[in-house]
This record gives sequence, structure tokens and C-alpha cells, in this order.
Amino acid sequence: MLSTERCRNRFIEYVKDFDQTDTMISRKVSHTIRVADYSKEIAESLKLNKIDVDLAYIIGILHDIGRFRQVTECRNYSDKIGLGHAKIGDIILFEENMITEFVDSREYDNLIRQAVLNHSFFKINDDVTGDALTFTKIVRDADKLDIFNLFTFDDPIQMGEDSGYVNNDLVTKEVKDAFFNGKQITKDNLNTLMDWFINMIGFVFDLNYKRSFEILAEKEFLKQIFSIMKDIKKDNNELVGLLNDMEIYINNYISEKVNKNTLV
Repeated sequence: MLSTERCRNRFIEYVKDFDQTDTMISRKVSHTIRVADYSKEIAESLKLNKIDVDLAYIIGILHDIGRFRQVTECRNYSDKIGLGHAKIGDIILFEENMITEFVDSREYDNLIRQAVLNHSFFKINDDVTGDALTFTKIVRDADKLDIFNLFTFDDPIQMGEDSGYVNNDLVTKEVKDAFFNGKQITKDNLNTLMDWFINMIGFVFDLNYKRSFEILAEKEFLKQIFSIMKDIKKDNNELVGLLNDMEIYINNYISEKVNKNTLV
């Protein structure tokens, strides 16, 4: 049996062990709840049955469980330091067996495990197939949607610094080229805070479902994000011009996906 209420309530209890006055912690608590809600909405758009919709919500609740230990121990969101938050989450849930406190049934452990492990990878592992692949794509989309949401009310410079990047207006050529070719940007090419910011915008290129693009368009997250960053960097005309070009490119990309009838 799956109980979304039990899972959510146990999550709220779990995070009470961490410093709720720490912005890096509180940011991830609210992020988790919104990701679960987005996961449910995307699953419903795919016309999944109630059990699968509930499972998508639960995976959303559990996807970032490793973040809280990561932040407490490393004071950073960077997965280049230590094990990375997805692996920490896997250890907490399945090696320390805390999954039993969140979910009664063991029937779905493998699906949950694969989704949690793969939610933040640059590319989903090839051995993730079938239902596990569907749930992994759902939570990856939901996670990205709320990252865009976070940018609209949080300080993007602080977020970048919390992720290990020093504030710098330079944009690496490989980052720029990947963006304008509609490709995700590998973390190996991220050298500056602006690289990191453009990489986050480029998450759009890894969205999987039509409802995800619709939510992005309806909420106007990217319009707000670009406006915020252009205002922050208003004294750098060259960078503002680049951001304008990127905004046009990404808006056209989203419009094509929203209006494409074959996209699920």
C-alpha cells in the first residue's frame, strides 16, 4: 500500500533534525514539496493510474533526501564534493534502510531507488528501462521545473555561489555553443557563475513531457529569470545582449514543444 500522506509527514519529521534557520536547508525543504506536486501533475497528465500517480509523488518527496546531509557536512550543493546528493540519498534510503519509514510496501523499492539515483545525473543510465525510466523522467522534469521556480524568488548569484561558483561574467565558449545547439551542458565545461546560470537555463533541453513545457510557459518562469539576471548584469551590455539572444532562442524552443502534437 502507498500512502503519500505518510511519506510526506515522515519527510517533515526527518528534516526537523536539520537547521531550519539555514537558508540552504529551508530552500530544499520547500523545493522538495513543490517537486512532489509537479511530479503528481505530470503523472496525471500521462493518465497514469492512482497508484502510479501516488508513486510519482512519493519519488518527488524522496528525490533530494540526500541534500540535507550534504549541506550539513559540506556546506555546499556541489556534487563534485564528496559522494553527491543522489548517492547520499541512496545510502540513506536503501543502505541505512530508511525507505521502510517512508513507504510500507517493498514492491516499489527498485523503481524508487533508480529514480532517486538518476534524478540528477547528466544522462539517465542505460540500464534504467520500462516503468523505472518513466518515473525517472517524471521526477527529473519536476525537479527542473522547480529549479526554474526557485530562480524567480531566490538570489541567483547566491544560489550559484552555494553551488561552488565564484561570481564571474565570463561565458565559456563550449557553454555558449551547447546552448545555441539546444544541448545540455556538461558540468566539466562550467567554469564561472554565468556558465552555471546558463547551464541551469539549459535544463529545458532535457525536459521530457508536454505538460512540463506547458507549466514552464504558463508560469513564465524563464521570463522572470532572464529579467532578474539582466537587471543584475545591466552594466555589462555585451552580457545583456547575449542573455537577450538566449531568451529568444529558448522561448522558440519551448513554443515548438508546446505546440507539437506528437509530444506526450
